[in-house]
Amino acid sequence: MNKIASIILMVLCGLSAKAQSNSPYFVQDPTLTPDAKEIIFTYEGDLWKVATAGGQAFRLTAMEGIESKPSVSPDGNWLAFSGEQFGNKDVFLMPLKGGEIQRLTYHEADDEVDSWSWSSDQVYFTSDRFNRFSNYVVHVNGETPKRLFPHYFNTVHNAVVHPKTGEIFFNDTWESKNFAHRKRYKGEYNPDIQSYEPVSGKFVQYTDFEGEKKTKREDFSKKKKQKSESSQSREKV
Repeated sequence: MNKIASIILMVLCGLSAKAQSNSPYFVQDPTLTPDAKEIIFTYEGDLWKVATAGGQAFRLTAMEGIESKPSVSPDGNWLAFSGEQFGNKDVFLMPLKGGEIQRLTYHEADDEVDSWSWSSDQVYFTSDRFNRFSNYVVHVNGETPKRLFPHYFNTVHNAVVHPKTGEIFFNDTWESKNFAHRKRYKGEYNPDIQSYEPVSGKFVQYTDFEGEKKTKREDFSKKKKQKSESSQSREKV
């Protein structure tokens, strides 16, 4: 009886190990399709898709280099992504259902896809072709990319355009661009939400939180309160 139990245990351990070995590691850049039925992500340098309910994943790209930063157009027809086929990161475009891949940018800088226009005919991307990095837009027909708003902002990224007002929401800090994986950052470079309206030139900053300073003030208040309570207790004694 003990021998049979040992055999069953060994089989179960083997199956568990096999299941764990088949689980993907280092999956990056997940994004949803507009109908929320599929997830597109980067794995081992290629783009894959899988149903949100789970199941088998299917490879979408197999180019030389690494494909990353996938973004699906609002109409659900196109997939934009950054590819390193030619050394640096360029913006590429392909039909979501499969088909010929088209290259949209040809600059020596790194172009990282951010988002789409609501009309599904323009792709927004972050590039270090000017300043430390800034945000640009390129038409799906492959026209020359244009910088979104050329003024004193030096680290614009994560651009998303409002569907009705045309207001461009963005971040402007190297912390959220280069260290997005670093959790719970608190400090001077906390990535606040800002916006710029190109027609009127109006600028709005929606958040202003410097966690490190606030934490220091709170800690100082706590220490002051504790010191006061300690003094009062000594006086009572």
